[in-house]
Amino acid sequence: MKKTALLVPVLAAVGLFSASQAQAFGGFGMGVGTTADPVTLADRFESMIQAKANVFGIAAADLKAGWAAGKSVIEVAKEKGMTAEQIQAKLEAEREAQIKAILSAMVSKGYITQAQADARLTLMKQRVEDRQEKHSEGRGKGHMNKGSRGLGLGLGLHLKAK
Repeated sequence: MKKTALLVPVLAAVGLFSASQAQAFGGFGMGVGTTADPVTLADRFESMIQAKANVFGIAAADLKAGWAAGKSVIEVAKEKGMTAEQIQAKLEAEREAQIKAILSAMVSKGYITQAQADARLTLMKQRVEDRQEKHSEGRGKGHMNKGSRGLGLGLGLHLKAK
């Protein structure tokens, strides 16, 4: 019972994180299929644009122009001179900050202990490192046999492997 009580908030937090990220940048998605009203969707879009502009150091107006032209955030970032490695580093830093915020909230609400949060963060970092090592070994062709690899962020982002 205790494990189930702990698992439910963890799964909820991960689900919320994944859903918000998937909606945020599945190719600059507008949240089609959601039950939110148009004003809420517009506010989410603006919030998402501002957040990604901050992460990448790109003007929000440039991201909006890219969205209108059907470009992904990655494409806009590359057009602004960012390398795949820089993009990946920024996305990983953003993801880590978001995960830390979720874990911190779970600790402050008493759902998990700080030791559990620290252990989970260490585990997640190790998994990222393990994935990077596997990809650096040249295994497979990546997503859809296109020589790319996803970042596992639910963002629909794929960086070309070199």
